Amino acid sequence: QNTELLVMQEKTCQKGVLIRPCDSSALCHLGYAQLARYDDEPSTDAAARALRDSRLTFHTCIGLEGKPAAGEPLSEITGQQWWQDKVAQEEAEKKAAEAAKKPAAAAA
Repeated sequence: QNTELLVMQEKTCQKGVLIRPCDSSALCHLGYAQLARYDDEPSTDAAARALRDSRLTFHTCIGLEGKPAAGEPLSEITGQQWWQDKVAQEEAEKKAAEAAKKPAAAAA
């Protein structure tokens, strides 16, 4: 139950970073959510990744403090697995949409 809540919290914070990837406040929230995932089960492989991601997120947050919240996401964020998963999902959806259009265009 607790793990499910922490996963939901992290996904919610990830959405905030997807919307505003250079917003230090959104990054700070994500860093706390990632750290909470680590604290919940510190001896798992997923926890080790959560701790690494949390460090990267907090580092990025500190680096962006006081700077405009607009811009492209930094590599510390785009290199994280959750970001890579999101990019791969968007690419798969784009390919599926293109594939769905091809038979319809050929039939017309």
